[in-house]
Amino acid sequence: MRIQYKMNLYNSLFMFLLFLCLGTPLSAQTGKTAEVETWTLINNYFFRTYPESIKDKVHSISFVAVDGKRIMVVNLKSGEILSEEEMSHAVSINEIPDGHDLLETLKLGHEPSKVVVAMSDPFTKASALKVGEGIPEFSATDTKGILWNKESILGKPTVLNFWYIGCAPCIREMPDLNEWMEEVPEVNYLSVTWNTAQQIESIVTQTPFLFHHLTDNLFLFQLFAVQITPTTILLDKVGTIREIVVGTSDEKRAHLLSQIKRLAIE
Repeated sequence: MRIQYKMNLYNSLFMFLLFLCLGTPLSAQTGKTAEVETWTLINNYFFRTYPESIKDKVHSISFVAVDGKRIMVVNLKSGEILSEEEMSHAVSINEIPDGHDLLETLKLGHEPSKVVVAMSDPFTKASALKVGEGIPEFSATDTKGILWNKESILGKPTVLNFWYIGCAPCIREMPDLNEWMEEVPEVNYLSVTWNTAQQIESIVTQTPFLFHHLTDNLFLFQLFAVQITPTTILLDKVGTIREIVVGTSDEKRAHLLSQIKRLAIE
């Protein structure tokens, strides 16, 4: 198995750009994105989705790509354990193709080939963008083929909503986020996920979720050191970060909407 693991954080920017280019398998014949399995690994137990109940127990989160699979590796704080209720959602390793080999590969780090950085590393936290700072140059293409970069977002406020397909609160809030687009249309609305376009297609179509979708994007997760989803970030018309809101609730969404309206008329 080929695997991504952590490396010197000073090289992380280069490696994230490399990951974005190489991390998703493509069909040599068609150029289409291949199907990628997504799992969460917590203390050597596999889960189909990330249990939101553990968020206060988390010490670090890494994203690891193994051939045909993408794994969110979660390490708990010292002394923290999974509750019986949380363990009830664990998937038997026997249900995962080559599950035992996969676990040993993740534990031992055989054949390192590419790299992803733990989101809670102190260097990452210290270097993460903060309110009042400007977003640097970036480049990402959405699922409709539109190229987004710093230049393209200037002149309008921008909403960045970070999520992934295993985040139930993220999916539940999508209809409310769609309403923002109707109330304040002169805004760049971007969703950011580390899942592939193929993986999110059914969710964003059926729910639906009407934002522009930047998929397979770990670079922006790294840039803002996003550990918990949903996280929503507001930029003003000149690209300055004005709000970073972690989690979701009626109150948080109401606050964000009021700030979006204010930024739109500044």
